[in-house]
Amino acid sequence: MSGRLPKESIQLKEKRFPAQPTQTGRPEIKLNELPDEIALETTNCIICGNDDAALLFEREDLGTDQPGRFRVVCCRRCDHVYLNPRPTLESIGFYYPPSYSPYNQPHPADMRTPWGKFLATQPLNRRAQFIKRYVLGGRILDLGCAEGQFLNQLKKYGPWECAGLEFSAEAVAEAQRRYDFEVTAGTITGGRPWPDGYFDVITMWDVIEHLHHPLADLQVIQRLLKPDGYLILSTPIRHSLGNRLFGRFWVGYELPRHLHIFSEATLSKLLAKAGFELVKRQILLGSNHAFADSVGFWAKGVGLNPALQSFIRYAFNNKLWLLTSPLLFKVLDVFGLTTPVTFVFAKAKAKN
Repeated sequence: MSGRLPKESIQLKEKRFPAQPTQTGRPEIKLNELPDEIALETTNCIICGNDDAALLFEREDLGTDQPGRFRVVCCRRCDHVYLNPRPTLESIGFYYPPSYSPYNQPHPADMRTPWGKFLATQPLNRRAQFIKRYVLGGRILDLGCAEGQFLNQLKKYGPWECAGLEFSAEAVAEAQRRYDFEVTAGTITGGRPWPDGYFDVITMWDVIEHLHHPLADLQVIQRLLKPDGYLILSTPIRHSLGNRLFGRFWVGYELPRHLHIFSEATLSKLLAKAGFELVKRQILLGSNHAFADSVGFWAKGVGLNPALQSFIRYAFNNKLWLLTSPLLFKVLDVFGLTTPVTFVFAKAKAKN
């Protein structure tokens, strides 16, 4: 992760960046309050390569309150939604501070009460049980493993040889301190110690939307999997009830960390390009938390009184909500209305 300065030391100013040229001759892009250490880049649509996109909205970072304002656009040709311009791979680490929530998930061993242990283990167990439907053991790589909680829990479900890859050096250090499996800092395309055809399963839990070059990453993943291996990933899906309810405050628009907001159609096209075919689609867990996070984004985005924001955070994080909301959202999950969605992909079979 790139170096970060204390927020009070950042000199904020307005910068202008030329828009990517298109046939429509769109005007220059204006972004306010961008730190000097952040470099932006423009990008074409990763699905169809088109460089003509319509502006959907602009918004600031509501997840970690880092400075900057960002543009979400929609490809006019294939309808893919993405951030443009976006922080470069070299500077995006600024927007993953230690306060970023995936780096602050509980470790089951730290929980001192049955309730705390249940909250820490339940999502990990659900994912582990889901994987067992396809593979009972073997070699697994978790991309974006954070501090390694999932891999450590998975080892209780079978004979797994675990490896993790994580962007944050701080999270990797914590995983290495706690656990005895391999966790490496870096990216899947930045050099890899594993040979082709090595893994039975590769997982990406809410990761693909963060990737600058997901097609290149997926092509490496395809080579690393055994011929009968599985890629299991989860991601927010654009055509969800949450997006329709909350609009630009939907948690799927977790700017600027979510560089891509996929629909099922655009995700399937991307995976097909990388040599994968869909096996299963299921809403596994987390839709109640996604709803709660969207409510929090909305409260902050519309500028509610801080006391009201605190009350809303409490209302969606107390024991009653955590116990009852999964039952309510399970109904919505069955009808495919919620997010994130978990997908299982296999290597596409060669055509005769």
